Amino acid sequence: MLSTDDRCCFRPDMLYRTGGQGSMRYFFLHGSHEKASCSDQVVVEANVAVLSQRGDLIFGSTDENSASRYRFVDGVCTHVNGQGDISIPASQFVQTLLKNVSIPTLIVAEVPIDQSEISPYVQDRYVYIALMVTGRSDLELCHQNDRLYLYKMMRTFVPRFVQSMSHKSSDYLPGDAKNLCKEAAERMESLGEDPEFSGFLQLYRQRYCGRLVIGQREILESCLLHSLKMPFELIASIRQGLVRL
Repeated sequence: MLSTDDRCCFRPDMLYRTGGQGSMRYFFLHGSHEKASCSDQVVVEANVAVLSQRGDLIFGSTDENSASRYRFVDGVCTHVNGQGDISIPASQFVQTLLKNVSIPTLIVAEVPIDQSEISPYVQDRYVYIALMVTGRSDLELCHQNDRLYLYKMMRTFVPRFVQSMSHKSSDYLPGDAKNLCKEAAERMESLGEDPEFSGFLQLYRQRYCGRLVIGQREILESCLLHSLKMPFELIASIRQGLVRL
């Protein structure tokens, strides 16, 4: 869920001053920007996965217990899982977000293929980076229930979200959230039934909808609305002080 602080800091007209599709756009499916600056030396626990516009996994893993540990010294990532040979897609973009999000957080970002730093054989003009951050050594630990919730979201919700958003992304503008979430929900449901996906939506309902008795479509639209009504773009986030380099 997105924090009230982030919503107050941003106006929709600020969001795409630097451009629409083709800029580094990202959505918080869970979490928000972190107010506290990183320590000079910090370790961030995160999963970084790259998906095609069809929701297929290109890089990384969405499995439980597959998180990596990113060590930062003076704001620069020096080691991943203790190794100095660092391979991170869209490296500068991902490293910047790793240092600037709350614990826990799940982000989906749209990245032009020429800035993704992945295989040149990928044919899509854009790829989607799913970034799940579950720990930072100078912040409180992520609760196990939150960790399991985000793994389920990353594994079952994110691929459908990516497939749906890739159809509309070039036309999306701030202020379209209500209409967009209805269209996105319809496309996500059209991909077929999946017990894991339905199970995740029920888990979302239990966490955020209380005792309300609502159908799966309404649950899905509610989940989408929290993400789509406030997207972000990296350059604008830096200018507004939400992200520190």
